[in-house]
Amino acid sequence: MLRLLVKWILSAVLLLVVAHFVPGFRVTSLTSALIAAVVIGLINGTLGLLLKIITLPLTFLTFGIFLLVINALMLLVASAIVPGFHVEGFAPAFWGRHIAIDPSPTGELAYAEVGRLDLVSTKPGDDLS
Repeated sequence: MLRLLVKWILSAVLLLVVAHFVPGFRVTSLTSALIAAVVIGLINGTLGLLLKIITLPLTFLTFGIFLLVINALMLLVASAIVPGFHVEGFAPAFWGRHIAIDPSPTGELAYAEVGRLDLVSTKPGDDLS
């Protein structure tokens, strides 16, 4: 649950960062960014998944590049739904998608689990099985 919350907040923050750097990509408030992050996740999990399955042959023909188009379109759909979140055209959606929509490497770094190391002292003849 905590991992999901961290990824949600990181997605919203990344949307705000994209709005600062990509012209035509606007987010009016943190609340809008949080709502947009949820809506983008829901759209990618439903409509985006359906479109990816339907366009699988085209994706194979373009060696996966068509997935970039689908992801940008999903961002445009989300901007039509969420008030306070606006993407003005395909180019801002395309570039914004690369920075903000898939923060999984960032999320994994921010919420890295520390491994556990157990030191075991043994004497000759101890059965370790």
